[in-house]
Amino acid sequence: MKKNCLTCDKEFEALQRELTRGNGKYCSRECSSNRPVWKNRSKTISTLTCAACYKEFDRQTCRVHYTKSGLNFCSRECKENAQSLAGNCPEIRPEHYGDGKSSYRERALKYYGAKCNRCGYGEIEQMLDVHHRDKNREHNEIENLEVLCVWCHALETRGIVAQSGERLPCTQEAVGA
Repeated sequence: MKKNCLTCDKEFEALQRELTRGNGKYCSRECSSNRPVWKNRSKTISTLTCAACYKEFDRQTCRVHYTKSGLNFCSRECKENAQSLAGNCPEIRPEHYGDGKSSYRERALKYYGAKCNRCGYGEIEQMLDVHHRDKNREHNEIENLEVLCVWCHALETRGIVAQSGERLPCTQEAVGA
């Protein structure tokens, strides 16, 4: 059957079985690989915003990934950080990570270090608590958490504030260090 090539418009003979398969559109492999659709597709650039760091970045349109969440990331590192428990994209967090509520202590100790933010105590990690600054135990964002020793945490919870220069029960001298 006679057909016209979609790239060069040259007339060629196409086999019926190729037409039945949906092929038989180009006169040669060269015309098939030089089809306009592929040329334009590879050169089209999309400007996207990273869902983790909010920086704009360019990506070839054919390489843009359309995910269920609709989020794009500038790098694998940004995606992994956003996906972590401390990250800002809980909608892409795997289900087995949980909601992060039970692991806020581990996240705070990892982020701030294993020592009291007030007095600097850090000898025994079991003597460190994680305090919620806004007193809301459901609000487990890292900015709302603070590592305190049990003594500073007790004082904070009861609203007792040490006067300037006053020795707290948790200072190195008081605990026998």
